[in-house]
Amino acid sequence: MKVIQPKVELINYTQDAENLLLFTKYSRLSRDVSDAMEVIKSWSDKRKQEELRYIFSTIESSWEFVTYTFCVTGCTREYTHQIVRTRSETKGEFSIQQESQRTVSMEGGFNYGVSQSLLNNRDRLEVYVKGMEDIQNAYDKLISMGAAPQEARGLLPTKVETKIILKFDLRTLSHIMLERLCTRAQGEAQRITLLMRDEVLKVHPWTDPILRVYCAKVGTCRFPNYHMCPIKGMQFNPETGRRYHSDDTYAVPPHKEIDTRDDSTRPATKNEIQKAWEIMNEQGGFEAVPEMQKK
Repeated sequence: MKVIQPKVELINYTQDAENLLLFTKYSRLSRDVSDAMEVIKSWSDKRKQEELRYIFSTIESSWEFVTYTFCVTGCTREYTHQIVRTRSETKGEFSIQQESQRTVSMEGGFNYGVSQSLLNNRDRLEVYVKGMEDIQNAYDKLISMGAAPQEARGLLPTKVETKIILKFDLRTLSHIMLERLCTRAQGEAQRITLLMRDEVLKVHPWTDPILRVYCAKVGTCRFPNYHMCPIKGMQFNPETGRRYHSDDTYAVPPHKEIDTRDDSTRPATKNEIQKAWEIMNEQGGFEAVPEMQKK
């Protein structure tokens, strides 16, 4: 058994994106843009950061001029099934190219993902691995009998390894981060989105304020009825005007709640929530297990 690990590579992105975003603001507010780019390039870093703060707190349409293309390898079809269902209210750019199981043969041994919870339980892991071996044997047998990969692929599991090329504009990527960085998202989806964020921050560190999980960007929880999160207890509850109830336990053992406030009587600021989110990920992250629908 080989436990696969996702890898994200930023293979292309908008060059000079910072000045391009500033140009879009300049063009909206000025009749003459003949020398706008030269003027913008002459601004100090402090002036540029002030202008970007304005852009990040107003209409998001200018964000669509900046794009990022990622190559994601070592991921599973489980992840790609989720990301291709992405819906953006912005209707921004979202392009996908994925490895084809119709033409790529998995004969002789496919790799697959294994969740941490299975790795921590030997009995469950044994059943899981045996099931994967049975699938591989049946797949190989079909191929040896003359079946084409497009016929045999019906046997392949959701956790089979794949690769995908993803292209997002900054507006769409920002909206993806809001929910896919949340503890409510599946672990692999969280991890890949976090790796995307890291890749973008390497080339465009000024995007940090808009590439955050919902609570750290907005100041409250995206999912009010969601109670499995180590950092929710410090957040603002818009229904009560206070933080989420202090008697509620949001973390699930062996995890502990994380609180970065210096005053426990008030809701956390967005930066305090961001810090708690960073600490949580440094400690290995957190993945909620949703309840099954009751009949």
